[in-house]
Amino acid sequence: MRIYVSVDMEGISGVESVHDIAPGLAGYPTFRRAMAQDANAAIEGAFRGGAGHVLVADGHAMQTNILPADLDPRAQLKSGPAPLVQFKGLTADVDAVLLVGHHAKSGTPDGILSHSFLSSLLDVRLDGRSLGESELAAQLLAARGIPVVLLSGDDATLAQGRATLGEGVEYVEVKRARSRTSADHDPPAEVRERLRDAAERAVRAVAAGGVEPIAAPGDQVELEIDLALAPNDAMPDMLERNQRFADAADAPPLNDFDYLRSLEPFDSTRPGTIRVAGTIDDAYHAISRICAHLMARNIDWMLTEVAPSMPYARDLAPWQTGTAR
Repeated sequence: MRIYVSVDMEGISGVESVHDIAPGLAGYPTFRRAMAQDANAAIEGAFRGGAGHVLVADGHAMQTNILPADLDPRAQLKSGPAPLVQFKGLTADVDAVLLVGHHAKSGTPDGILSHSFLSSLLDVRLDGRSLGESELAAQLLAARGIPVVLLSGDDATLAQGRATLGEGVEYVEVKRARSRTSADHDPPAEVRERLRDAAERAVRAVAAGGVEPIAAPGDQVELEIDLALAPNDAMPDMLERNQRFADAADAPPLNDFDYLRSLEPFDSTRPGTIRVAGTIDDAYHAISRICAHLMARNIDWMLTEVAPSMPYARDLAPWQTGTAR
C-alpha cells in the first residue's frame, strides 16, 4: 500500500504562537522538530498497519520546515510549493492520506492560529460551502478516489473535519484551544503514541477494504475567496505594504482584493470576492498561485508586525526533550 502523509504545523504538538511556526523566531527550531516527530509517529503507525511506501509532504508556509535528518528514513519527503499546494508528488496510486498537524479555518476564534491557506484569505468556499484546508483536501482527494483516513490537530480542527469527513476517520486531538494563541496541550509522548496507534488502525482498515472516500465533487466546481477591501486590525498598513510588494515602480496603494487582481486577472462575483470556475484541480492551482503572490508579503508582516506585538516567554526545554506535561 502507498500511504501519503500531508503535514501542516499549526496543529502539531505544543504549537500555539506565531513564534513557534516562523523561521527566525524563538520557538521555530523546537517546533519544526516536533513537526517531524509527529510525522514520524504517523509514519511508524502506517508501516505497522501494512504500508509498503510512505510519502510525506511538508505543507506549512514555504513547505521547507521538516529537515530530512529528522524524518524517519523509511519515508520519502517532498518539500517546497506545488500546484496542489500541500500535496506535492501526489499520484493516482496512493491508497490513503493521513492529515497530520492541521488547523481550523479562517474566522475560527477558538482554533489555534486558524486560517485558510493564508491569513489574508478571509473565507474560502467551494460550491457555496465554507471549508477549511482539511475539508478542501478531502474534496481534492475524493475526485481521485483517495480517502482521508486520519486527521490530527486541535479540538476545533477535528470538529470541523468531522462535518465533512464523517465518523469513518481516525481523529487524534493533540490540544484544546482556549483562543487563537493559547491551548491546553497533551504531553507529546502521549500524542505520538495515539498518532502511531491511530495511523496503524487507519491503514489496516484500508488494507481490509473498509474505507471509502467522501462523495467526490462535480466535474465543475466554483471556488470563491473573500479578501479584505480595507485595512483592518490585523494589517493596518495593508495599502502601503501592498504598494511595496507590487511588481510596478508606480504601483498605487491597493487593498488585498485589488492587489491580487492587479497581479492576475481573477474573475470576481462581487467586490472583495474572487471566483474560479473549473475542476477541483483548477481550484487548487488558483490557490497555489494566490499563495505564491501573497506568501512573501504575509511572512514579512508576521515577522515585522505580528511577532513583535506578542510577548513570548515559553519554557521550550520540556518540548525539546519531549517531557512536556
